[in-house]
Amino acid sequence: MKLKIRQIGDPVLETIAKRVENVNDKKIQKLIDDMIDTCRADINRTAGLSAPQVGESLAISICRRFDLGEDVDEWEAMINPEIISHSTDESIVWEGCLSIGVGDKAIYGPVARPKNISVEYISRTGEKKKLDAADYFSHVVQHEVDHTNGILFLKYVPKPDTNLWLSKDLDQYIEETGEFPAVN
Repeated sequence: MKLKIRQIGDPVLETIAKRVENVNDKKIQKLIDDMIDTCRADINRTAGLSAPQVGESLAISICRRFDLGEDVDEWEAMINPEIISHSTDESIVWEGCLSIGVGDKAIYGPVARPKNISVEYISRTGEKKKLDAADYFSHVVQHEVDHTNGILFLKYVPKPDTNLWLSKDLDQYIEETGEFPAVN
């Protein structure tokens, strides 16, 4: 079932999410299924989703497994995710967020994050896991883990007055120039 996405200004997006105590709880499993359905409903714009974005203050993140290929429709459910290590090398990726604008009003901005990370979490079957993520996939995981800590990507955008772009304007710029705008 597709869930409603909470938008910036909703207090749940700025609150540290509660840890999940029982991954086998039917409500938790249903929430994960519904979150994946929500991601798939807007697959061209969705790289991940966290429970606070659908109004549940729980430490659950869903990340599309871009590390397995660009067109892969596989989603990793991460319960109580924690980034345990990161590289000093950074990369810049233009990030957007389902909770920050809809359609043509979606907002994007350049975000510098560690290029490589390791994240520990519990799988939906209760197994403790560790996953290494690099490049774009690393950004996706960090963005979603930030949601469980009450942080929106806007916090990391340098000079927001010049580096935040509406989706339609950014798409037009890229179409005309073949590249993303310079970061000011």
